[in-house]
Parts: sequence; C-alpha cells; structure tokens
Amino acid sequence: MRAMRTSMTWRTAARACGCAVALLLHSGAARADDAEAARAAMRRGLEALERNEATTALAEYETAKRLVPGANAPYYFAANALEMLGRWREAKENLETYLAKDPNVSDAAQVQERIARIRATQLPARLLVRVTGSEEAEVFVDGSSKGRPGTIELSAGSHHVEARAPSRVTAAQEVVLVGDAETSITLSLVPAPVEKAPDVTLSVEPRSPSHGWRTAGWITAGVGTATLATSFLLDALVLGPKIDQYNAASAHADPAARGLRSEVESLQTVLLTTYVAGAVVAAGGLALILFAPHPSSVRGHTRSAALFAF
Repeated sequence: MRAMRTSMTWRTAARACGCAVALLLHSGAARADDAEAARAAMRRGLEALERNEATTALAEYETAKRLVPGANAPYYFAANALEMLGRWREAKENLETYLAKDPNVSDAAQVQERIARIRATQLPARLLVRVTGSEEAEVFVDGSSKGRPGTIELSAGSHHVEARAPSRVTAAQEVVLVGDAETSITLSLVPAPVEKAPDVTLSVEPRSPSHGWRTAGWITAGVGTATLATSFLLDALVLGPKIDQYNAASAHADPAARGLRSEVESLQTVLLTTYVAGAVVAAGGLALILFAPHPSSVRGHTRSAALFAF
C-alpha cells in the first residue's frame, strides 16, 4: 500500500497540470463558472488524496465529473481513490471510461495494462459448473460445498472442483480461473460399483439316523419302566391288602371270603399282565439304545455310498 501511495504522489503531481488543461479543453461546452468550480474540486481532491483521505477525494472527483461531463481526467483520479478504498470493480469501470472519453490519450497503453491487472488479480472469477449423471449432484470447491451446479464466483487462481452425489463416483477437476472472466467445466458422474456381499456357507451336520433310534429307545425304556413301577405300586398298595382281607375272612368262615377271592384273582391277573408288558417294553427300549448304529459308522457308510455313486 505504501508503494502504491508513493507512486500516486508523483503521478498526482505530474498530472495536476494536465488535469487543469483537460478541464479547460472541455470547458467550452460548459459554463465558465462550472469549469472553474470543476478545477477547484479537482485541486481539493488532489489534496485529499495526498492526505490519504480517499473518500473525500472521491467526492470531489465526482463533483468535477458532474460539472464538466466531457472531461476524462476526473475518472482517472477517481479510479485512484477507488483503488485505495478497495472498490476494484468501480476503479476498473472509471479507467475504462477515462479511455472511452479519449481513446488517443498518451498513457492509453499503461491504463489498459492497469485494467488487465485489476481484472486478473482483484476481481472475482466466474465458474460455470455443469454436472451429468445425477440430478442430486452437489458441487464442492477446495473442499467447501457450493450447493447445486451452476455459476459460482471464486477468487482468481487455481481451484479443486468436485461433484458428488449418492451412489455415484466423485468427479474432480483442477481449474485455473482468471479474474472478471467466466470459465465453464462439465463433470460426469458414473454409478458407483456395487459391493458384492461375501458368500457365507453354513455347514450343517446332517442328523444321524442313529440319533432317532436312540431317542425312541429312551422313550420306550421309560414307558416300560413306568409300567413296572405302576404295577409294583398296585401290588403293594391294592393287592396286598386284598389278600390280607381274604385270609382273615377265610379264617373266620366269613361268606364274603368268596367275593374277596375273586377280586384277588382278578387283580393278580391284571398285575401279572402289566409286569410282563412293562418288562417287554423296557427291554425293547434298552435294545434300541444298545444296538443303534454309531454316528461315525453312519457317516462312513454315507461317504462310501457317495463315492460309489460318483
């Protein structure tokens, strides 16, 4: 900033006379008092700019523009004040007007270079981003989201641009932007590869037929054992007392002895049958448990059969 201000100091002094001359050249189209007022405004503007009072200087240059519309010098000095204020686009526009009002001005080449430098380094660039392959794309510049595809204002220089969307491969491109100019790019999104789930094979051990036989054996043995236990209980709790009653009745020649004898014989027949049935069922269950094929032997037979079939 100090270097720029020093440059403005000598440039201001060198142009002060030229400014007055330029105003006088155009004063023919303006009233004499307007031309004099414009020259006074320019002098005040130059003094304010020397004091780094850019806002005050700009106001004086604007007054000179209004008083002598055909003069180009106020636009040049207004551009200086606007640069000091950081209002670069307005500074560029004032320099362009300075050249437009007098294309043959002696410093036209230098002013054009100054305009180009302002555009390239101080004005934002425009980037038009088009995205194909998804309607849900979001644009990112240097890692920051810029929303939907379209025109984006960015600083001049290099940028990393990305387009992202669900179920799409991110598309990226490096761009170099020039200030006050528009650049367009197109990013294409392609479907992301579908990750195949790993195959999971569950190894299920086939149930051996011997397992069913052993289960049936235990059930059968349990039924037989329960039948024997029931028979024993009936023998002890029912048949025993009946026999005692019959013996007592017979000893006393009781007529009821005959009926008791019939009941005892019936109970004995029933219990004998249940004893035999329970023993047979229990024995059958034990046989199933003891003689069922072993699982390893069953698997061996299965493998042998499979090999034979192959």
